[in-house]
Amino acid sequence: MIACQIENIRLVMGESIICRIYVDGGFVDNELFLNIMERMLDGVEVISSEEGSGSAIGALIVLKK
Repeated sequence: MIACQIENIRLVMGESIICRIYVDGGFVDNELFLNIMERMLDGVEVISSEEGSGSAIGALIVLKK
């Protein structure tokens, strides 16, 4: 699962320089997932979101546009 997630993140990143990734939802409490993700994305800080409804807010923003 993590390898698939990393592959998709790298596809989205492309040549962009990304310093931080915020994780939202059920995986914010999974320290193992967050640590492995940060190690696999060398140089990218992985931060767990404290806001539990970030995905819902993002979906709402997309729908409003």
